[in-house]
Amino acid sequence: MELREFLRLLQREWKSLIGTVLLIMGGTFLWQNIQPVSYKTVVSLHIAREFDSDQQSNEYRYGDFYRLQADEKFGDTVVRWLLSPGIVLDILKGAGISSERLSYGDLPKQFQPKRLSSQFIEVRFSTPVQDEGKRIADSMRTVLNKQTSDLNVDSKKQDGWFVVVVDDPVTYLDVFDWKKTLTFSGILGIIAGVWLVVGKRYFTEGR
Repeated sequence: MELREFLRLLQREWKSLIGTVLLIMGGTFLWQNIQPVSYKTVVSLHIAREFDSDQQSNEYRYGDFYRLQADEKFGDTVVRWLLSPGIVLDILKGAGISSERLSYGDLPKQFQPKRLSSQFIEVRFSTPVQDEGKRIADSMRTVLNKQTSDLNVDSKKQDGWFVVVVDDPVTYLDVFDWKKTLTFSGILGIIAGVWLVVGKRYFTEGR
């Protein structure tokens, strides 16, 4: 089919094309509106060190470069922990949240951790109830520091050891971006409409 013929076909079948676009856009917005209310929570984690009271501050300063490297590696470890099904279960349990409806494959998807610098990690997750964000953050603080304590039980006797500082969470209502939805559904509708028009012509001529 030549371009000129294709354009004439679209012009002739413009009602089908527009109808398909409106149908898909309307269906997408309807689907968005019937979704249950959910909340997004953002939690900031900081990798810090805990020192004995008699430890000199200049002792830490001399090893700054190597300590920052170690902090970076440990930050990666914390990110892996937050993707571990067992640790995710411990966090949910500590927050008093049932995990009965979650499969093993769903557990690593509960949190979206991302290390943004050597000592800073941002964790995002969704909850159906607003106050669950605070409970999960508190449980996250307890579970991660327990893991840290278990991991550094020997180094605690020799030097400053890791501690995970968890900030107060920021929770907000998760509302969909209607501009992105409009653009996505419009493009999808146009593609579907074009295929519908072309398919209609193909089957009509085939008869």
